[in-house]
Amino acid sequence: MIDALKAAAPTDRLIVVGCALRPEDAFLSLLITHFLQQPNWSSRRVIVVDPRANEVCGRIRNYWGVNVSRQIVAIESTLEASAVTELLTIIKGEPRTQHVA
Repeated sequence: MIDALKAAAPTDRLIVVGCALRPEDAFLSLLITHFLQQPNWSSRRVIVVDPRANEVCGRIRNYWGVNVSRQIVAIESTLEASAVTELLTIIKGEPRTQHVA
């Protein structure tokens, strides 16, 4: 867990796959908090891949006291080839062709 926190500090993307962000997912909440509380938070992205990604992203947005809509990206899908392709598009910074949450 400590290694995950250390790894979250220098990176600019945090990818969450298949998590509903329930109350029992406390460490993930801590990890996202640590990730977005870095000085360069406005250029960071949390990418959520899940069939209910819009709902999960909504919970993350509601948690923060500032507008983090640009930092939170939803891919509403299971982790299949199409989702992986979209994930790679986002990581490369290319424009998305699908709905942006």
